[in-house]
Amino acid sequence: MRDRVKWKAAARIALNGKYGTAIGALFLIMAVQWAAGLAVEVLVLGGTFALAFQDSSALYLGYMAAVMAVSYLVQFGLVYLMLPGYLRVMLQIARREPAKASDVFWAFRNRPARFAGIGIAILFLMAVLAAPAVLLLLGAAASGQFLFASLYLLCYSLLLTVLLLYVQLTFAMFYFLLVQNPDMGIWQALMESRRMMRGRRGRFFVLTLSFLGWTLVGAATFGIGFLWLGPYMTCTMLQFFLDVQEADAKTAE
Repeated sequence: MRDRVKWKAAARIALNGKYGTAIGALFLIMAVQWAAGLAVEVLVLGGTFALAFQDSSALYLGYMAAVMAVSYLVQFGLVYLMLPGYLRVMLQIARREPAKASDVFWAFRNRPARFAGIGIAILFLMAVLAAPAVLLLLGAAASGQFLFASLYLLCYSLLLTVLLLYVQLTFAMFYFLLVQNPDMGIWQALMESRRMMRGRRGRFFVLTLSFLGWTLVGAATFGIGFLWLGPYMTCTMLQFFLDVQEADAKTAE
């Protein structure tokens, strides 16, 4: 396999002349999210105006809670439906194949229920992992035992960070596999990612850390730099993915 310097060089070559497509895909995603957010604001303002004539604060609070809950679910769902499409665009660029920014909607035409289900599963997992901390904070607020709660949260956060890092590295290729092979099953993609990353987690982790400096630069530009950095990072990781597949194919021969 190559090293991170060559993966980055391959990504820059693949992106040469294709940055417009990659950035256009990001703009489409932001436009859809902006439209969804605008729709929520319209609902909030409309509901506020309509309920202004109702003498019921409980009704107003219930309406607002429902709107915010639906808004969060819709925007979260859009992220997990457009992420595969964005990765599809970047995979085509990484392979130096024809790519269109409009392919960010690829998942809407290719088993959207499956990708939405993955998003729901991730949301549920996040809620389960956050539950112990939330319950502890509520208990600390009721009992005043904030010192114990703080120490527990520190230990829990450290343990959770290590666990999530291991999981993320183990299944880092999961979405790449599903985008490359739309007919592949979810469990099969998880196991294939696990196999591909065996003995390679460290190299992928170092590759990810190598973008830390650029990430700080992107943050210093108020996020504008991420329009270029995002495609570069994604394309580099896809070069890693394609390189692993090529290495495994040669080993199998």
